[in-house]
Amino acid sequence: MRKKLMTVALAAFFSCCLSNSTSIHAEESMVSQESTVSTTEFSVTTTEKSVVSEASTQKKKTVVKRHKKKATIKKKHQEKKKSKKDNHQKQSKPKISHAPGSVNGYKPVKAKETEYVGQYIYYNQTDTQWNQNNLSIRSSGCGPTSMAVCIANLQNKSVTPVDTASWARQQGLYSSDGSVHQAIPAMAQHWGLHCMGLKRDYNMIKRSLQNGNPVVGLMGPGYFTGGGHFITLLSIDQNDKVVVADVASRKRTSKKYDLKYIIAQSKQAAANGPFWSIYKSKAAYKVSAKAVKKKIKKAKKVNTVRAIKQCKKVIANDRTEIEKNIPVEKLIIGQQASADTIPSGKINDALYDLGEQLENYELIYVSTHYEFGQQMITGSNLKANTIDVNEILDALQKKGR
Repeated sequence: MRKKLMTVALAAFFSCCLSNSTSIHAEESMVSQESTVSTTEFSVTTTEKSVVSEASTQKKKTVVKRHKKKATIKKKHQEKKKSKKDNHQKQSKPKISHAPGSVNGYKPVKAKETEYVGQYIYYNQTDTQWNQNNLSIRSSGCGPTSMAVCIANLQNKSVTPVDTASWARQQGLYSSDGSVHQAIPAMAQHWGLHCMGLKRDYNMIKRSLQNGNPVVGLMGPGYFTGGGHFITLLSIDQNDKVVVADVASRKRTSKKYDLKYIIAQSKQAAANGPFWSIYKSKAAYKVSAKAVKKKIKKAKKVNTVRAIKQCKKVIANDRTEIEKNIPVEKLIIGQQASADTIPSGKINDALYDLGEQLENYELIYVSTHYEFGQQMITGSNLKANTIDVNEILDALQKKGR
């Protein structure tokens, strides 16, 4: 009995020991599994952090790249803008900063609503009052503005750059690109004035100014402009210094310039330009629109003959002591003047006035390039380069009959 009890006790003891051993192994296995899970979780966490870090870095790179792109675009835009501005300045700014031989003249002065240069009405194309109607006067209206200066001083003080630009545009003579050269004589005619192309003839430009007739000039690249620009020559003094109305610059208007310098600054032009004399007709014969053609022709013939007779009468009455015994017909045989001489005398003036009355270019040219009367008689070579004005007058009289 005792043996059986001991056997049972031993069996129970070994069973208990075996149970504990299994429990320990199970716990170790669980710990091992927990460790593995923990390691896996750490690995996952590390991977997530790495992914987040990479995403953050990529985002930063994208933002930096975007900023760099914006900066590059902005820089290119600024460079393009600067390049465009530089090109515009090169085209519009004069190549010469000053005019050799220029002296102080008249500064434009406002009197009430009208601005003057000396005694002459002056307009500036850049003024706001002329640029409220989409006529592009500020940028392109130098032609109409120069003609407005001529018209206002010779004919109608109320005519402004808006009037001339508006009319010229309606006629297809002016646009935002500027004026065609034929616009100058066309505007003169429309406002009851006369226009004569003087080309680059020094003597004729000078004579026109001496007779109080303004001259419109087209300037080329140089002092007055970077491209093409119309100005108005207003007057000339005894030293051949010219007062101008530069309709784009009051500063340039305040100077007086050598006539030779202004001619040198001009550019090639159509319509007998680049200089045009604007003047009133001294033979303002008004013929009724209802008059018959025969009457008009007869009136023209009588006026031509009358004008020639009047011219000869003026020459006869103004003869000097040396010229008194010489017939008028011989006095109007002229000798060509030297290139640096401007012929001046009562006979020259009378022939120039007659040329204007009859709108005869040949007479005006002769009066500004030939010497007559006493000047011709005292010349060194009487037979060289002479011209007989009697032949011109006879041809005009026959044409008028």
